[in-house]
Amino acid sequence: MLLKKGANPDVKNRSGSTPLMAACEKGSIETVKMLLMNNPKADINASDKNGETPLSLAAANGHSRITALLINAGAKVNIINRHGNTPLLSCAINGRLKSIKQLIKGGADVNSRGLWNKTALHISVMKNYGAITQALIEAGADLNAKDQLGATPLGLAAAQGDNAAVSRLLKAGAEPDVKMDRGRTALMVASEYGNMKAAALLLEAGASLKAKDNDGKTPLCCAGSEKIKAMLEEMELAEINGQA
Repeated sequence: MLLKKGANPDVKNRSGSTPLMAACEKGSIETVKMLLMNNPKADINASDKNGETPLSLAAANGHSRITALLINAGAKVNIINRHGNTPLLSCAINGRLKSIKQLIKGGADVNSRGLWNKTALHISVMKNYGAITQALIEAGADLNAKDQLGATPLGLAAAQGDNAAVSRLLKAGAEPDVKMDRGRTALMVASEYGNMKAAALLLEAGASLKAKDNDGKTPLCCAGSEKIKAMLEEMELAEINGQA
């Protein structure tokens, strides 16, 4: 009624939020439809004081149907908020798989960078979101991307002992011997943290036992437990015997 009488649908409250933003954040899809239908010239990419847009609010809160609706209405999918995050990165942080799929379908940059230069793939691995990790891989995420500290998604998975992520990344083609911070490889990290299964997966994928970090340490030198030390020694011996 108010819209038909000329009320401004883009008016902002003290936090810079518009009625459309409020509806998107709450997940009120009928209200969103009504606002868009009755005001086709509304600024669909308007942002509040935190740089959040209707799309970023809908996506980050898991309202995937509204996310799709806004994308189809022309919302920008790669817009960045005050924290340096795109809607995709915010979804990765909050574990919003359905919204992520809608954003990818709508052309979101799967390799956009946020805080600490992390990609959505870094974040999904850190948070153990397996389904999101898989969705990002299938969408072409850079498997060997390095964050500000030089860590790759594979390196993070190895450090955490997330064997499912290690396996998933390796099967997708992640390079096992990428040098990260201090020249360390994922195998060195797995060795340091005593993650035997992760180390075994890396070795099966061709990770080098001879690789050295900036201090000249090999994966064996980095061993954080007697068990993983014994396993690596056995692997080194088998490698030597195989060359004899």
